[in-house]
This record gives sequence, structure tokens and C-alpha cells, in this order.
Amino acid sequence: MTLEDLTEIIEEKRNKNEDKIVFTYYEMRVKQNLSPEELEKVLELVTNYLINNGYNIYREKEEYEYQGKAKKVESNEVLVAIKDKNIK
Repeated sequence: MTLEDLTEIIEEKRNKNEDKIVFTYYEMRVKQNLSPEELEKVLELVTNYLINNGYNIYREKEEYEYQGKAKKVESNEVLVAIKDKNIK
């Protein structure tokens, strides 16, 4: 997976829902065929990219608030990013 591929995936997700971006285990490990080590490196890049674009990042079992409701990163999700409304 190249950096361009990763940017394209992120932008596709942002176009679907700019407020909440979710990366699932299935799409990253199975569809993208990433090893556990590759997945960690990709998630680090995704995290940095999204933080720089005004998102708060949540991983494995972390709790977050979305649309006024308390949520938790599900077991099939490897990363959830929520747009910080306080950052323009």
C-alpha cells in the first residue's frame, strides 16, 4: 500500500462522512492484505494525517462522544476518527 493509496482511502471516507471516519479490521487486514506490522505503520500514518486535519483519534476499546452519544471503539474497528468541531 502506497501513501497515495492511503490518502485516496482517507479522502473517500471523508467524502462519505466528514465527521466520522472508521477503519475496520476487515478492510485493513483482509481487503488491503496488511500484516500486523504493516497495519501498525499504516495506522500511525493515518493517525498523523487525520490529527493534522483536525480529527480526534480513538483506538481499541477507547470511549468517545459522537452526536451527543457515548460510544466505544468496537472490536472490529481498528481506528475511529471524529472531526473536532472546535478546529477549523
